[in-house]
Amino acid sequence: MDFLRSATLVSFLTFLSRILGLIRDMATTAVLNPRYCDALFLAWTVPNLFRKLFGEGALSSAFIPAFVRVEGRGNRVQLKAFVGSVITALFLVLVSVMVLLLVLSIVLPPSWMLWLFQGDEAKMKETMAYGRILIPYMIISCIIAQFQGILNASQRFLVPALAPILLNFIWIVSVVTAAYLAADDPEQRGFVISWGIIIAGTMQVLLFLPSLARRGLLPQPRLDWKDKDFRNVMAMTAPMVLALSANQLNILVDRFVVRALVAGDGGVTHLYLGNRLMQFPFALIGIALVTAVFPLLAKLSSEGDREGMKQNLSDAVRINLFLSIPAAIGLILLARPIIALFFERGNFTAADTTATSHALIGYTVGLPCLSTVMLLTRAFYSMGRWKAPLYSGAALVALNIVLDFVLVGPLDEAGVALATSITISLQVFVLIFILRRVVGSMGELAILGGALRATLSSVLLGAAVVGTSSLLDGSFHLEDDLSGRLLRVALPILAGLIVYFLPAMLLCPFEFKSLVDAFRKRPAKKRAAQEIES
Repeated sequence: MDFLRSATLVSFLTFLSRILGLIRDMATTAVLNPRYCDALFLAWTVPNLFRKLFGEGALSSAFIPAFVRVEGRGNRVQLKAFVGSVITALFLVLVSVMVLLLVLSIVLPPSWMLWLFQGDEAKMKETMAYGRILIPYMIISCIIAQFQGILNASQRFLVPALAPILLNFIWIVSVVTAAYLAADDPEQRGFVISWGIIIAGTMQVLLFLPSLARRGLLPQPRLDWKDKDFRNVMAMTAPMVLALSANQLNILVDRFVVRALVAGDGGVTHLYLGNRLMQFPFALIGIALVTAVFPLLAKLSSEGDREGMKQNLSDAVRINLFLSIPAAIGLILLARPIIALFFERGNFTAADTTATSHALIGYTVGLPCLSTVMLLTRAFYSMGRWKAPLYSGAALVALNIVLDFVLVGPLDEAGVALATSITISLQVFVLIFILRRVVGSMGELAILGGALRATLSSVLLGAAVVGTSSLLDGSFHLEDDLSGRLLRVALPILAGLIVYFLPAMLLCPFEFKSLVDAFRKRPAKKRAAQEIES
């Protein structure tokens, strides 16, 4: 499994990025009070949504298979023209959307969305003020995502994985700057952080330019509608936006429902942080696997190797479940001590910790399925089939909205997080059923058997986590300070990992051996050195 060796590099660098991302969120919640945290994170949701849809989602899913096909023809001039047309079209569409959103935010009366802020006009104005600054980031981030796709399709993973590290580092610097420059004005702190994000995006673009230039793929403004490949990408992007928007629209709806229906400040922040912490293992496992395996699936599909495509997809799903099931169980059991360790300081109170841990549990229930859905949808798009993800995604968005309103009353933030997990879990079964009818069996019994064995090992992990936590609280009476909180998280995790991987070596030999081989055949330092471009 060559894709797994690439995934380990992506996962390692993603781990560094997520550590910085965790530090950035810790700093942000400590510096901003819940009111302004809600405003900033809600404003950040909009450009982030477009990045997920157009950048990392729809356009990339159409663009990467087409890029692989054009590159395989060996015509560099044609390839460069194709890249230039796609980037130019993306830029023009996003500029038009940005201008429209900015005009609407100025022209429309405040009353049209005041209900989302429970009638608090000041909260609405603060959110929109941050949003006007952050809206241009949707253009920057979507362009960056295509640059990442180009390099990933060329089997170059280092620079794309460094880009989010740069964003998080500059965000942290902007938080520190805000704390000093606007010590007595929390609203101004949010403005400083917002401008810092825009600066970070600009620096990310500059990071990619040397690598693209060395490959002769630095995009030039052009729109060649005579290019069949370009027209196909544009034609597929619109339905893919709808297909891949399910989870992102779920998150957007979640945050607006919480803002409108959960009393008090902090609800959006609780939901945001819960999702961010769930995204930590998701990025290390799911995104790393998808990043590495999607170009391979596209290549095998273009070559007509249906069996090879199914085998690699099956292997990726098995590895994903082997890692994500224990990660989910551990994160659920340690939700509260993890939140307390990282965030309970400054403006973030014990009540915030409780609410955020509930949201984290709600999202984490669906972690294994979220990673699996990403892999399955990429399998459909590698074959040029978009209808199944489109229709299932649209139906599940509607279901998620209904569940949001049903569950938010009794469970607050946790209810909308759980609604998202329920809908994404249902999508797994729908996509597997349809994919089986399209390509035939892809080893579902092996996948199910591996998942059951991983679950059995994870039960042992859970017992070790609970036992260690009980021992620490019952016998050692740890203080509620930084060292005590750290031990409440670190020791149960260590015990859980030991208890999980020892039986997993016997119960899940394929998955365990695959991971070991990925590190043995190509050590991390050697991999990183080969990715560095002089």
